Amino acid sequence: MKAKRISALFLALAAVCLTAVFVLSAVFFVAYDLDFYTGQYKTLNVMADTGMKLEDLEDATEVLLLYCKGERADIVIERPVDGQVRPVFNERETAHMVDVRVLALGAERVRDVLAVTALVPILLGLVMRRSFRALALPLLCGFLIGLLVLGALGAIAATNFDWFWTKFHHVFFTNDLWLLDPFTSLMINMLPQELFSALVMRILFTFALVQGGTMLLCLLLGRRRRKQA
Repeated sequence: MKAKRISALFLALAAVCLTAVFVLSAVFFVAYDLDFYTGQYKTLNVMADTGMKLEDLEDATEVLLLYCKGERADIVIERPVDGQVRPVFNERETAHMVDVRVLALGAERVRDVLAVTALVPILLGLVMRRSFRALALPLLCGFLIGLLVLGALGAIAATNFDWFWTKFHHVFFTNDLWLLDPFTSLMINMLPQELFSALVMRILFTFALVQGGTMLLCLLLGRRRRKQA
């Protein structure tokens, strides 16, 4: 009986780890989607704010995304701005993107480690209980904890995104390079706070779909097990 309780605890912790995996996966899925940025550029009329054509904005954005993925060595790109060809990103923006790249690549490693960590107790649970249905309830509890935490963060972001976004940068960056001047920075005009607000909401929506579907599966398996008992 004690072994089963310990197993249930580790399964719940595994579900919390999987929640983090789902969140980070949703972040990468949405944040690396060039079509999302194209849609936002049109909605927010970023072309007028930057003096750049849509196709040039897309080229510059693709450079940023490839750099964050570790598939490009720099963010050097020149495009017409108000009719004059110039480097799109300045020195301060380039320095900030070094920090963003470190954060993005580190988050990928954390996601992979958490995925492996979560699989261990699930596999052990399968060996001990010999049925995935027997794992459903502990996993459901862990997923519910993760969903409540992310739901709280989502509510904060939805009601006061400026505070949420500022705190995010204070937590994950150790300098003020992220504070860009809209009068001198193309990057901040390319990627205004409204765009990031839409990005975060889409990430949370994507996560909710995956997490909700997983919880529904656990619930259905758990109910089937009770009926068979």
